[in-house]
Amino acid sequence: MSDATGILSKLQGKLLEVSVGDEYEEIVLSDHVQKINGVIYGTLVDIIGDFFVLNCYYMDNSKNLRQGNLVYLNSWNIKAFTELNNEGSLNDVFLSAPHTRRVKELLKGLSK
Repeated sequence: MSDATGILSKLQGKLLEVSVGDEYEEIVLSDHVQKINGVIYGTLVDIIGDFFVLNCYYMDNSKNLRQGNLVYLNSWNIKAFTELNNEGSLNDVFLSAPHTRRVKELLKGLSK
């Protein structure tokens, strides 16, 4: 991970949204199945070799949001991550085929 030091210097202490590509759950309706991707939220503490050290958020037994669960996440398992801020989330960047026309229109308008 030659770029890890660059990532660490930009994102250390920042809240990250991390996707490892696994599904967290499936919601099954009579005629539709919706798959929910698992996402990890945590503050980047350090990068050690190939491992991102995150101080992660979790729900305790009383359903309260807590932080303090240190997770060592193998960077090779990360599909995508972003800083969690007011600029959108990972879910916002995964567009479906019906969005293609709108994206093309937006890009055409920007090139003028």
